[in-house]
Amino acid sequence: MRAAVNMDFLISRAGIRVAALDVQVSGLRLARGATSFAPQSAERVTGTMTVGLEDLTAALARPEVLDQLLNGFAGIARPEFTLGDGDGDGGIRITGSVEVVGRRFPITAGARVRVENNRIVVSFGHLDGLPLIGLLSSRMPQFALPLALPADMTFTDVTTEPGGIVVGFSGTDVWLSDAPRPSPPLPGDTAADGVDPNG
Repeated sequence: MRAAVNMDFLISRAGIRVAALDVQVSGLRLARGATSFAPQSAERVTGTMTVGLEDLTAALARPEVLDQLLNGFAGIARPEFTLGDGDGDGGIRITGSVEVVGRRFPITAGARVRVENNRIVVSFGHLDGLPLIGLLSSRMPQFALPLALPADMTFTDVTTEPGGIVVGFSGTDVWLSDAPRPSPPLPGDTAADGVDPNG
């Protein structure tokens, strides 16, 4: 079973807009409800989600994120930037400006997006524009995007495409129901709560 969805979707409470979601499900099991069947679990779920660079820019431009990135850099304030296409291998190009001691200076930089410990992490490369700014890349903290997955699923990879990033994910024995997952059956218990839609 495969579903491709174009949608505005917040993947977390402090989330980021996901422009497109493509999901493949195999080994789907259904549970009997009061009036119909509903998905209960799946043997395997794989897919991708696409995040536009405009939405990624908005996520990184939040005040709490900017405070984290510039923490400890006295005299640097009011960064403004946009993200653009990079080298196509998880690379993103940053263009913008910062205010330093009352003057605004243009900057450019490279950034990379990768999967680390089941998080989507943005790390910054060399920043060009000011001699001082060039020293920041080794000290600027990396930033984890506010993207999360249901239990039983993990991020697998991230690539870039024109105008956005594409994040892969997968999971096995994925619980899909809103009801709590039941405890494993005792040895010898042959009762089954789910119904295989293939018979």
